[in-house]
Amino acid sequence: MSQKVVVTGSCGFQGSHLVEALLKRGDEVVGLAIPSSESFNNYNKYLAKCVQYQQVWGSVNDKDIVDRVIRESDLVYHLAAKINVDESIYDFENFYRTNIMGTSNVLEACRKYEVPLMHISTCEVMGENDTALPMAEDRLLNPHSPYAASKCAADRMCYAYYKTHGLKVKIVRPFNLFGPRQKRRGAGALIPILFEKAINDQELTIFGSGEQDRDYLYIDDIVRAYLLIRDTDDFIGRVVHVGSGKPQKIIDIANKIINMVGKGHIAHKEARPGEVRTFTADNSFINQYGFEPEIDFDEGLCRYFAWRSGEKDD
Repeated sequence: MSQKVVVTGSCGFQGSHLVEALLKRGDEVVGLAIPSSESFNNYNKYLAKCVQYQQVWGSVNDKDIVDRVIRESDLVYHLAAKINVDESIYDFENFYRTNIMGTSNVLEACRKYEVPLMHISTCEVMGENDTALPMAEDRLLNPHSPYAASKCAADRMCYAYYKTHGLKVKIVRPFNLFGPRQKRRGAGALIPILFEKAINDQELTIFGSGEQDRDYLYIDDIVRAYLLIRDTDDFIGRVVHVGSGKPQKIIDIANKIINMVGKGHIAHKEARPGEVRTFTADNSFINQYGFEPEIDFDEGLCRYFAWRSGEKDD
């Protein structure tokens, strides 16, 4: 059954892929995104011609805009957030403003109009994994960076609205994601930045030893998970972890990219403050509902490189 769905962060990496999937299902989608070169690029390339899509330019920090876009919706996916760990150390006020108060605006509008909410949190809220075991949903939260702390607050605010107001909230904690459209410059993500450096035969910067583990999931798989979680009432009031369950060492990722591209070289730098050494997802909860990643890490790297090779520089 089609619905009117709001997606905050609609023109970002995850948001633009999710919007496309929702439109294919026959939903009417309203997107909320802040104006930026990346947002305009994704909107113009992938969303502008979709007749069932309405783009609203604005911020979740604007209560009036949030109220207006959520008022007549059937469901909200809340993806809008400031997301870079390093940037959060020096610009923490903007992270708190967007990730905490922006989420508060979304929650209040959803409460006011009784609209179900899927909140996209992050594995970063859990902090260091002090055992070799994958991270399950009942793990204690111990965020290491201002970014992680702001997302932790938003995560728990959503749960509080479920307990206090009976709001139908589902909280998803994706582990590391990658794929086409992910930001590759400035405060971008690891894999796109490493590819960008290798393609230009530059240094691939590795902070610390590179032995840090990360659990990477390709963008198509996380979108499938979001659609599954949407259709399953068992997730209301619950946290859901979604990853591959197969950690990759950062140094190994860099070497794979260098071998794939045929250029680039590794340069080690001092470890960064606030960085967690290891993240591995325990997918057993969502696995009970038939979810398994379909694209393994190496195939995902090949798909990303093929897409990147066909892209014109912005």
